Amino acid sequence: MASHLVHDGRLVALCTPVGDIVELLLTIYKAVRFFLDKMRALGQFMATLKAAVTSVARGTHDDLWWAGAQVYNAVVASVPLLLGFIATLLGLGDVGKPVRAALAALTAPLQRIEAKLVALVVSKGQALAATLHGKGSAAPGHTPVSGHGTDPAHDAQVHAGVQALINADKPYAQIGIEKSQAEHIAATVKAAHPVFKSITVVDSGERWDYEYVASSGRVTGPPKREAQLTKIRAAFGTKLFSRKDVEHQLGVASTQANNLITHWRNENALFVLASSVSDVGTMYSFDKAKAGQREISEGNREKYGYRNPSKKSVEGLIILSKGLRPDSPAPIEKQSVTYHEEKARYDSKKPGSMYKDFGFDVAILGHKDELGASKHWNAIGHKHTRAQNQQWNKNPDNYQGPEHEKESSASGSASERYIVPNMDIGSNPEWL
Repeated sequence: MASHLVHDGRLVALCTPVGDIVELLLTIYKAVRFFLDKMRALGQFMATLKAAVTSVARGTHDDLWWAGAQVYNAVVASVPLLLGFIATLLGLGDVGKPVRAALAALTAPLQRIEAKLVALVVSKGQALAATLHGKGSAAPGHTPVSGHGTDPAHDAQVHAGVQALINADKPYAQIGIEKSQAEHIAATVKAAHPVFKSITVVDSGERWDYEYVASSGRVTGPPKREAQLTKIRAAFGTKLFSRKDVEHQLGVASTQANNLITHWRNENALFVLASSVSDVGTMYSFDKAKAGQREISEGNREKYGYRNPSKKSVEGLIILSKGLRPDSPAPIEKQSVTYHEEKARYDSKKPGSMYKDFGFDVAILGHKDELGASKHWNAIGHKHTRAQNQQWNKNPDNYQGPEHEKESSASGSASERYIVPNMDIGSNPEWL
């Protein structure tokens, strides 16, 4: 001990008239040197307290217990700083085993202070939260059963572990979780939080929950992935359904529904009916036979520029005249609307047709079989503008002549379906 007193100048201070001033200056110097040496540790301590206060201000149950745990850890870490500061002011330096034993006697009172401080942070925080936000509640998905509140420090550790379980579950909240994944989470959290004696994955119907033993309780887990799939299967069977239908049945947002659909498709449990990956009308089914290339509505034919010219137009009369019978009443006036309406007789120009000798009222302008409207659209029309398709569709050269309305309806139902325009197949931007 004497060497320390000589080294730091204390004997000099005691033997000179200005001893009090020297003593004061030495004390200030030691205090400043201590804070400079421990600046980083002190900064961490203050940052922890600040974060704890912020959590209390937010007022949720999880935040309060997290704050308690943080204060507990901060106080534990501050014990060496406090003892070091006392030793520095007393000029003890490395005081050796006897003095360390004396200082260690302070540990028990400090630990009692720690527990009281944690309890104070949590209780006052809960009161503040109740005032600001209304009556408090348990952590989301956390159902304490017994043993809480008797040891604040212990409870803070338990709640820190519970929060770890909740955080580990978040990635599975949208797509669901498998039992093996839940068991892995349980093992990882238990290893990181020894306050838990055990964490068991339990079956709660549509979810895998976590039942822990420390102070007994249960953490609600994410929904079972297979339970969500089972629910959708039961709702739709082999029928076609949309993403919106999944949202409605499961009560989830669009992003979550998309994630589930993607997962089911990757597992070959769900099949898609769409014109492209960007098709807004995409449908789904558990029946593979209903999957494939989706077609547009026949009603969109006119939208894409395939409205036939009027039978009374110049182009329409030219097309009808291709089917005039030789015995149609003379004089034959091909360009006369009145003649076609009142006198003209036609034979169908559709190859192999048995429809002969019919009049204007039942006549339909028939495209050539080798390149009808739907074939033109599927081959090149979707790459053109609407104006270009209209020009093509008005050209009499693209028609074989009149057809009887009955056979025209039959051939229309058997023709190619119109594909949905999309960027993947090079469709004109006008359709996108």
